[in-house]
Amino acid sequence: MTSRPNIILLSYIVTALEDVDLNLEVYLSILNVAVTVYAGNGTISLDTVSQLTFTEGDDVGNSIISFSGPINAVNTALSSITYQGFMNWHGIDKIKVGVRDITFLGYDVSYFDSKSFPVITC
Repeated sequence: MTSRPNIILLSYIVTALEDVDLNLEVYLSILNVAVTVYAGNGTISLDTVSQLTFTEGDDVGNSIISFSGPINAVNTALSSITYQGFMNWHGIDKIKVGVRDITFLGYDVSYFDSKSFPVITC
């Protein structure tokens, strides 16, 4: 039996003037996970994508990205996220992160955790 994924956000409210490096970490002891990251009024990019397989979006300038890979590669990618609000948009955005354990259960039936946090763009 595998453990339920747990997302640990190192910062719960982020204020951004332009680009903000978001420090996220997924703390898991399982082998493979699938992750979705969503930004409502901006884009997200990943600086490090080694060993990841993208199923939606890619590593540069997307509102939604979905990818899977070994937990070490996923943790490295999540710690390299950059957020940028849409041009001329100011306010509170919400970043949502969801993670599924796909080690033993595959994509259809799996353990899941999600968290969201605000990014204040001024």
